[in-house]
Parts: sequence; C-alpha cells; structure tokens
Amino acid sequence: MSVSPPLQGGRRLPLRQQYFDPEQVTAIYENPVTGFREAVPRLAWLWMLLFAGIYMALRSLWRPLGFMLLVVFGTGFVFWPLLLMVAPSLWILAAVNAQAIFRDHYRRLGWYEIDPWQQSDEE
Repeated sequence: MSVSPPLQGGRRLPLRQQYFDPEQVTAIYENPVTGFREAVPRLAWLWMLLFAGIYMALRSLWRPLGFMLLVVFGTGFVFWPLLLMVAPSLWILAAVNAQAIFRDHYRRLGWYEIDPWQQSDEE
C-alpha cells in the first residue's frame, strides 16, 4: 500500500474568485500574492455617508477610521462644542473622498488595480 506524500503549501486559491459587474463597481483591486480580488462599489460614497465608521470597519479601512476617530476625540478634549462642526464635516469629507480612500488603502497594501471592463485571468 503506497502512502501519498503530505500536501505542501495547503489549498491553492483560484486566480479569480468572483466576477464583478462593471456597471456596479468603480475599481477592482487584486492581491498579487493570493489572487484575491476586492471591488469598490459605485455607491461607496452613499454607504460612507450613511454608515461612515461602521462601513470603514467592515471594509477594514483601519487607518482612515483611526484618523477620523483621533481628530474627533482630539477635538472633543480640546473644545467639545467644536465637535458640532468637526464631526459632520469629517463624515461628509469621508463620503466625498470614498473612492480615493479605497484606492489609497489598497495601493498602500501593494494590491494592483484592475480595469472592471477587462476582468480576465489571462495576463
């Protein structure tokens, strides 16, 4: 009876795990190591406007979320009535710059941007 050798490296992920509808996304980012792809929806600004902190946490945008919380808490410690202007302005600023926040986040991680209209596995 032959014994098969143990698997080396574990399970391999497919290069493209999901097809994203180009009409629904503005950008697709791919991890160069695993091939995993993450899409940024066209309505990211709306989700950011409605649920800024929660949406950032769910999408793992920790650096922008941390900066936003640092500014809000810093303003609260210095002069708390100023929060009535600072917190809503940060909220709206995050919503307006949602695409740039996602782009900077994924580029900082070293992910490649893929054209949503050219989603093929062939290089």
